[in-house]
Amino acid sequence: MHALKAIVAAVGGLCTAVGPVLADNVLDWSEYGTVASALALAAGTVYGVWRVPNKTDGAA
Repeated sequence: MHALKAIVAAVGGLCTAVGPVLADNVLDWSEYGTVASALALAAGTVYGVWRVPNKTDGAA
């Protein structure tokens, strides 16, 4: 499950990095819009990693 957390973190990090660029260049948002989009994507990444279950030890 740790690999799944890493995948979620990597995808979220990529979206957090690319999101403000798209918001600025494609959507022509102001600086406040790009900052807000970056914060929203970063919060979504943290939430996504938090929701992925931790690795269990196999005991049920």
